[in-house]
Amino acid sequence: MTIKQSTERPSMSEDKVSDVEVHSFVQPSGQYPSARLPARSILVTGASGFLGANLLHDLLAGTAGNIFCLVRGSTEADGLLKVRSALQSQQLWSNVFQGRTGIVIGNLARPMLGMSQTAFDFLANEIDTIYHIAAHVNLLLPYRALHGTNVCGTQELLHLAMTGRPKRFHHVSSVAALGWPLPDEVSSSSERFRLSRPSSFTDGYSESKWAAEQLVNAAFEKGLAASIYRPGLITGHSITGVSNPQDSFSLLIKACTQIGLAPEVPSSIRFTPVDFVSRFILELSEQASSPGRAFHLIGPSSLSWRAIAQILLECGHIKDIVPYADWERHAYVVAKNMPDSFEATIAVLPHILDLGTGNEDSAGPLGKHPATGPSGSSCEQAKKLANLYVTYLSSVA
Repeated sequence: MTIKQSTERPSMSEDKVSDVEVHSFVQPSGQYPSARLPARSILVTGASGFLGANLLHDLLAGTAGNIFCLVRGSTEADGLLKVRSALQSQQLWSNVFQGRTGIVIGNLARPMLGMSQTAFDFLANEIDTIYHIAAHVNLLLPYRALHGTNVCGTQELLHLAMTGRPKRFHHVSSVAALGWPLPDEVSSSSERFRLSRPSSFTDGYSESKWAAEQLVNAAFEKGLAASIYRPGLITGHSITGVSNPQDSFSLLIKACTQIGLAPEVPSSIRFTPVDFVSRFILELSEQASSPGRAFHLIGPSSLSWRAIAQILLECGHIKDIVPYADWERHAYVVAKNMPDSFEATIAVLPHILDLGTGNEDSAGPLGKHPATGPSGSSCEQAKKLANLYVTYLSSVA
């Protein structure tokens, strides 16, 4: 099925989070009937992305339902190639998946997801579950630049969810929606479904994720069976080491290796392997008690940045570990001969390190999973993951 995109523009204001409101997708009164389990017809957004490809893999391997992927593109063939290439690049593709995935051509930033009314109505009456993973992730852009995809896109998907066949809606947000600095509750069991507005946001991305959650909250209050999942810093696969070369941690490692130095900073990185996040989302989404709940998906182990820098040093990827001010000075010298993206990485480095901060002795919700990756203590697990990621990133550099 190929669904063409609309050229109309979103109707929601793009100026302020305070403009967030729920429009016609909300039922005027009463309860919206919950979809039955297990899911029989599933829509996934973001399937060509890092987490999305892992979740699509787990859905294909672990469920028997029909799966549709909302993808930007000109044709169904283009969309299918994009999704299959994402799975192959992450070592997730299997020939048994052939023919299991339907492609829906659309655009989150457009009304009705860029579909015709006929196509939108067909999908509304076909699917019974939505996994919304797609997002524009950028820590430098302002809220208004992310509003179309991250906020309006969520609004249009909720419109779809509350039209036609009853559905369950699984919204993948981020711990960034909690504001900055991150509260202590991130690694505890006090996971609130509705978040009050944080006192401050450090970037437009965090603001847009909070705003999108307000729409999900409102739809749930009108009866939609909605759940929210807030991952921490998503890192590479715990078995293969395959990582997203554009994520914060990968960019940080790349910057250090290109400069030949690592900064000395009193911080730690809490690893949240992408396969853990995907597995937990799928398991939690299949529980009847999940609607109306939020889940903080935080990795089971963390490692000091100093220990990670030491791994880079011992492997020969850097020459020394220096004070942050010295590292920054060298970085901007190197940046003169590098793409703009390199300087952007330097600019968000403090945020990257803070986002991964955690106590080495604590374990988040993912630590309770029966298969938590490398065996051993929390610190040993983190060291094995760090070595795995550094090895992979150096192999694809």
